[in-house]
Amino acid sequence: MAHEIKNFIFCADEMMYDIHTRRHYIKFINSIPQTCFYFFTHNCSISRKELKETLLDFGIDVSLNSVLTPNYLLLGYCKKIYSSFSVYPIVDNSYSHDFYDFHIHNIEICDKYFDLICLSTTNLDSHHKKLIQNSTIPIVFSSNLCKNRRLDCTRCDLECYISFLKLNYKSRLIIPDAPPFFNTFLLFKNLNLNPSESLVITNRLKYDYSKLKEAGSKMALILKNDSISEYLTSPYDADIVVDDLDNLLYFLNIIEKA
Repeated sequence: MAHEIKNFIFCADEMMYDIHTRRHYIKFINSIPQTCFYFFTHNCSISRKELKETLLDFGIDVSLNSVLTPNYLLLGYCKKIYSSFSVYPIVDNSYSHDFYDFHIHNIEICDKYFDLICLSTTNLDSHHKKLIQNSTIPIVFSSNLCKNRRLDCTRCDLECYISFLKLNYKSRLIIPDAPPFFNTFLLFKNLNLNPSESLVITNRLKYDYSKLKEAGSKMALILKNDSISEYLTSPYDADIVVDDLDNLLYFLNIIEKA
């Protein structure tokens, strides 16, 4: 399988928020010469530029062309539908927000006469809640804001702001994101990748990841703690299942066991 793989795709969240996991991923990446690495995130509050700079700070050599963010895909989808529009972004204040994803799509950011409210967080302050309540402006957000990324509130125990919006402002919600399979298509299209030459590496299988596999890519699952029981009962499958990244290197015949 190793000779067929030209692209390694990672969810950057798995290394951004866990130092121990990050060290293992960096070691894995440095063990594979002359290979293309790509990173996506489910974090709606970070731009492509911020993601790139974060990974560079970790010592991972990436460019803007090798990273993707939910807002970049979402805004590109909106541009296909509406062509020209202005946006009022509601963002998570814990991030710097260079708004690169808006600028790269030539989307105007306004604080008064805007066409869309773009939601990048579910942690809204009173000012933003009042703005939504007192306006009739359409609201758009990525399905990545949903913890399960399926936006199915009937199967969820959380009382998050998304469920509040769906209950009270349903008529103002623009269909968020394209369907998961179309998002998968956009992922490979934007990164200019052939799915059959790609390996997605993750420590958790989910519905949207299964769409990457359906598109033709290979899937490697890195088991964590007691996740073997979760995997055995999961409706989704992986091509490779190992307990750590070192064993994945062995499986791919990139390094030999001592």
